[in-house]
Amino acid sequence: DTLILLPTAAGIAPLRDTPAEDLETFRARSLELLCPAGHAGVPQISLPLATLDGCPLGLSAIAPRGKDEMLLAFARKMMAA
Repeated sequence: DTLILLPTAAGIAPLRDTPAEDLETFRARSLELLCPAGHAGVPQISLPLATLDGCPLGLSAIAPRGKDEMLLAFARKMMAA
């Protein structure tokens, strides 16, 4: 069984005063990372594994359909490390 690992979002969360055009770009780039698992009906989990400039960065793991327990076991191992 294989997991797909990818960033949870396109970067750190934008600041409140970020121009609308930049917010839309961030949103669109993040949706490209967030939506595939949901559309495919497969489990995905996001793990807060790093920081950048004091802000959390997540790593997403996507498992095959029906492999929820495998995904959760992976998440437990990663968070315990």
